Amino acid sequence: MYVRMFSPNILPGKEHDFETMWAEMYIPIWKSHQGFVSATLLRCLEQQDLDGVVTDMSGKKKYTAVAFWQSEDAFKAYKYSDSAKPITARLKSLADGSVAQGYESVAER
Repeated sequence: MYVRMFSPNILPGKEHDFETMWAEMYIPIWKSHQGFVSATLLRCLEQQDLDGVVTDMSGKKKYTAVAFWQSEDAFKAYKYSDSAKPITARLKSLADGSVAQGYESVAER
């Protein structure tokens, strides 16, 4: 299993547009690609440091997106496809940068 996570810095006032884009662009396009398993979009409500200090994040609109693919090759087939281009262009209009990471699943239940 290959897991792709990204945390975009959504521009203020563009949160609704981003959430709509996720549901109406990302998911349908990903579902059309072989090897796509599932995805979820997370909005941070709070964060806690190692000292136990909790910060309310509900007003900050911090997101993390998680997508599960059968393999890294399946993800790359999507990433380098023509169908990825409109998503990337749309995201760039809503975000001031984004950090993406790819993970290999090493333990599952």
